[in-house]
Amino acid sequence: MSRVEDGIAANPHGPFAHLEGGAATPSVRRAPSIARRERVEILESLIITLSEMSRRPGEPVHLSVVARSVNLAYDRLVEHLKPLEEAGLVSRPASPLVLGRHGADPATASLTPRGYEFLRASQDWRAAVKRAGLSSTHRVKGGQADGD
Repeated sequence: MSRVEDGIAANPHGPFAHLEGGAATPSVRRAPSIARRERVEILESLIITLSEMSRRPGEPVHLSVVARSVNLAYDRLVEHLKPLEEAGLVSRPASPLVLGRHGADPATASLTPRGYEFLRASQDWRAAVKRAGLSSTHRVKGGQADGD
């Protein structure tokens, strides 16, 4: 064995002690697992956040602030904004390369009037589900509701 290997094998508390039959390794604490959100939950969070962060309807909000608020990496946020933009629920300014140096900031987004209508309809649906005593997390498996 080399001197390095001698030192590791001889040290009962070294990083590889558990492999050499030495002292037990300390237990490793794992971070609490974070439930993976469904895509629809992320999209809903984006719409709600854009609504709440605008001081007035249609006012643009910086995407970096939105990303922190909804706990998404910036690139994932931009990816999730695309379908909302295509559906006409969110508006993003054109690239400043087209508009010129002092044009609109492409790192912002705002909720459109259609986005506000969608948000109201979503809130009405959630309120109706709650009034009916139904769980919004109730899942259907194989054509039958859980517990049937």
